[in-house]
Amino acid sequence: MRYLLPVILLTTIILSSCSVTEESLPGIYKPGRNSASRLVLNPDKTFELSFMDPKQDSILMPGLGKKNESTRGAWQLQKRRLILQPATNRESFQPGTVNDSVAHFTNISSFNFWNRFGEPVPIRYILIPPSRPKPHYGNSLYFFSQDFKLSDTLRFFFEGFLPVSYPGTLAPSIGNNMHSVTLVESFNPSLFEELDMKVKRGKLIENGIVFLKKTESK
Repeated sequence: MRYLLPVILLTTIILSSCSVTEESLPGIYKPGRNSASRLVLNPDKTFELSFMDPKQDSILMPGLGKKNESTRGAWQLQKRRLILQPATNRESFQPGTVNDSVAHFTNISSFNFWNRFGEPVPIRYILIPPSRPKPHYGNSLYFFSQDFKLSDTLRFFFEGFLPVSYPGTLAPSIGNNMHSVTLVESFNPSLFEELDMKVKRGKLIENGIVFLKKTESK
């Protein structure tokens, strides 16, 4: 009997540490380190789900388009199942936006592209008509303004975001300038009717896609 009580206490501690509650569930969940998609569960039982990786996200949400989109609404926990319900009746569709923050009169011109979470958005390719599109690596382009003619137009293409042109989408500027461009995905309140995900400690699972809870160090 003297060994039974410690075993019971240890078992209770282990079981309680593995349990999922509405208090332990809030946080940021991501389907892999290389994906910009994320699910944010707030303590007030609201959520925001951002699909930022069209190829992988279409596995979780069949029929999802090729553009990055987000939605928000309310969540609830039902017997180790997470239920997400968008606020379709209180929200309206909002197209994506492009925000340009410019540092003027620098030593060199550059365009740097980011999503609204501060993560780099890779440039797939760049087009300067009448030339053909050229593949590009990274989220930045550097050049000197004197090499850029007034008649030239730069077009940047991305995965999941609409193309950005300069001048056009981005206002023209004189001299060398550094452009920090934030691409914001469209907001779609009718992205889905309801999403049901299996809950494990630190994990959310649906259609083989595992969302891991983000820790402070990541």
